[in-house]
Amino acid sequence: MAKFRKIFFVHIPKCAGSTVYSHIARHIPERWWDKLLKRRKHTIVHTRFHNAAIETRIVKARQSKFISGHFDNATLFKMEPHINDFIFTFLRSPESRLRSAYRFFCSNQGWKWVDLPGHWSDYSYEDYLRLDSRNQRAAIDNAIVRQLGGELIQSVEDEHTWLQWVDIGFAALKNMQYVGFQHRFSDDLDEVCRRLGLPHFSGANKNISQNQGEFDISTVAENLESQKTRWDRVLYERALAEFCKDTK
Repeated sequence: MAKFRKIFFVHIPKCAGSTVYSHIARHIPERWWDKLLKRRKHTIVHTRFHNAAIETRIVKARQSKFISGHFDNATLFKMEPHINDFIFTFLRSPESRLRSAYRFFCSNQGWKWVDLPGHWSDYSYEDYLRLDSRNQRAAIDNAIVRQLGGELIQSVEDEHTWLQWVDIGFAALKNMQYVGFQHRFSDDLDEVCRRLGLPHFSGANKNISQNQGEFDISTVAENLESQKTRWDRVLYERALAEFCKDTK
C-alpha cells in the first residue's frame, strides 16, 4: 500500500459500499493510525448529508489517508486527489440499485434520513419514484450519473445536460484506478484488496436491503423506473463495455 498516498472510495448508494468500506477500514495498517487523536486516519464525506459542514469535512479529508462516502465529482476535486492516490468505486445495474434504494427507504434505518410525512409503509414504489424533493432527487433520479458527473439536487429537463453529465461521469470512471461491479462483487473487492496490499476478502455483501423481499411494481411504476434510470443505464452500459468486457 505504500505506493499509494491515499485511498478514495466513491461510494454510490446501494452499490455494496458498506461492505467495501467496513472491510478496508478494518484493515487499514497500523502506521495509518493518528497517535495523537487515537483513531484511524479515515474521513467520511457525504456531499449531501454533511451540507453545512462539508467544508470542514473536506479539510479533514485532505489530512486523511482513507476517504469514503457519497461525495460527488466536484467534492472529490476539492479534496485534492493526487496522481499517486487510489480512487475506486463499485457500480450496480441501475434498476436493481433503485429498487434497493426503495427497500432501504422502507426500513427504520432508511426512514430516519427522510423528512417526509407519515410512515414509510404509506409509500408504494410508485409513490417513491414520484418524490422530487431536493434530497430524494439525488437518490432516485439517475443517481449514478448525478454523483459521478453532474449535480446531486439540480432539476434537469433537457437531454443535452444529461448527455454532458454522462460523458463527465464516464471520464471520471476512466480516471479511477479501479471500477468494480456488484454482480462480481467478491472477486472485484478481492482485486481491490490485492492492489492495496490488504487481506483477502472472504465475507459477504452486507447490504441490509437486498434480501427484504419483493414488492408490487405497477405498469406506471415500471415506466417511472425507466425514466429515473434512463441516463444511469447509458453510463452503466458504457462502463460494462469498458471495464467488464466479458459481461453484457
